Amino acid sequence: MPLKGKLLFVSCIEKANVISKEEQRKYDRNTAPRVIFIIEGKTFLAENWSPDGFCIEFPDHSLSVGDTISGEIHIFEVEDTGNFTATIVRIEEKGILAAKFSELSSNSYINLCLTVSIPPENFT
Repeated sequence: MPLKGKLLFVSCIEKANVISKEEQRKYDRNTAPRVIFIIEGKTFLAENWSPDGFCIEFPDHSLSVGDTISGEIHIFEVEDTGNFTATIVRIEEKGILAAKFSELSSNSYINLCLTVSIPPENFT
C-alpha cells in the first residue's frame, strides 16, 4: 500500500509539471526595433518578438483571437526575407495584437533564435 501512495504522489507532480511547462514561454520577448512584418500589404514594426511569436500595433479591428494571419517577415541586417503564418492569441482594446507563429521560414527562425537574448540596448 505505501508503494501505491508514492506512485500516486509522483503522478500528481508529473501532471503539475506538464501544466506549468505548457504555460511558460520558451523564449523571452525582445523589444529591439529590428523585426518588421508585412501583412496584407501593410508594414508593422514589432513592439516585441521572439522565435515563438510577436506583438504589433494593428488598428484593424476586423480580426479576432484564433484568426490566422500570414505575410512576410524582415529582420534588420538579414538579407533574406522570410514568410510566416501565425495565430492571433490576444487583441487589446488599444489595437495591440499578439500572435504565435504556426509557420516561419527557417532562416527567420534561426535569426530570431540567435538574437532574442541580446538586450535591446546592444543593437545599433
